[in-house]
Amino acid sequence: MKERMKFSISSSLADNMNRTGFGFNRWNFDHSTGKGGIRLAFQTLTIEKRDKGIAWIMINNPPVNAINDVLMDELEEAAAQLEQDSSVRVIVLSSRHPKIFLAGVDIKAMIANSANLVGEENGIEKGSARMQKCFHTFYQLPKPVIAAINGHALGGGCELALACDFRLMGKGQIGLTELNLGIIPGAGGTQRLPQLVGRAKAIELIFMAKRLEANEAERSLPLRKICRSGL
Repeated sequence: MKERMKFSISSSLADNMNRTGFGFNRWNFDHSTGKGGIRLAFQTLTIEKRDKGIAWIMINNPPVNAINDVLMDELEEAAAQLEQDSSVRVIVLSSRHPKIFLAGVDIKAMIANSANLVGEENGIEKGSARMQKCFHTFYQLPKPVIAAINGHALGGGCELALACDFRLMGKGQIGLTELNLGIIPGAGGTQRLPQLVGRAKAIELIFMAKRLEANEAERSLPLRKICRSGL
């Protein structure tokens, strides 16, 4: 396995985010004209290449930014494009939803697909492996990846954030809340959270299905609260 590189966030990037919030018009990007960057459209997200080699992946999968196969396919495609783009130095993951960074799995889609798993050995395991593969794509990218959390990041949304190199949070709640549904985190959270916060704290957060506001999350997780207000 490729050795994981270590990064430190630059003070200029952090200060810029802290001063303006990590909204959609950073680095003078004009969304009405496209001036100041390049937008590449997908079905469930957009890529915006902005100044100083920073590319933003903006998740937009209405109504609640739930995780489904289309979103995972496009996240992987976006990651592959940006990895090969020599002009991109840093990748930022964020959301267009006013209240949600990324929800968990699309329950309606999961129920609809459940009929396909009848009689199939390890069907649930294969579904979890699909999400693990998607999130691991961002974990192993050779470029720094920042989760700019501008809304709730619960369940799979939290697991994607844990796969990033940095987590910057402005509003919403974050947590591995799967136990409220009678299941356990299946997309890497049970491995990555102990690595980041230690086994004892990870057990507490997972078993209690805790939802952390930005202030508490900054104390409990490797996460930085960067602005007081939302977008």
